[in-house]
Amino acid sequence: MPNGGPPAFPSSCCSVASTAQARAAAQGARARRLDDPAVRRLGRRRQGRGERVERLATEAEWSRAYAEIEDFERQLSEHRIIVVKSWLHVTADEQARRFKERAKSPYKSGKLTEDDWRNRERWSAYEQAVNEMVARTSTRHSPWHLIPANNKNYARVEIVRRACDAIRHAL
Repeated sequence: MPNGGPPAFPSSCCSVASTAQARAAAQGARARRLDDPAVRRLGRRRQGRGERVERLATEAEWSRAYAEIEDFERQLSEHRIIVVKSWLHVTADEQARRFKERAKSPYKSGKLTEDDWRNRERWSAYEQAVNEMVARTSTRHSPWHLIPANNKNYARVEIVRRACDAIRHAL
């Protein structure tokens, strides 16, 4: 990645006959997967979970969630559902720059809340939580992909590349 820019995008990454065909195939596959009783049951179990840094869940609850997440992802994998997990890492300085830029923009400022600014003060707590989450939920059947995201274009290409790799490997 010269000069922090994105790598060359491989032309053979993904190819489909047409966008319409790809969209129709994806919608059909998604509908079949969402119809699967195991997926519906496990999806319901994951809803409504609290969150660690905001203290919306006890340590016992968020610790137990790691095993549930791993079990859920293993079952998805057993049902031949491709799981691609990406963590987009933005530095604190880059996040501050983006927040300031967004705050100035009349059409983007509504996306920024007081909670966003407040949570920046908890950067190290979030960083610790993310590190533990990645360590405890990255598995052979659904590994995390840690993607540097200060450069948005690089991050976007890398996400697509990783998804294409996962699809190719599953085929």
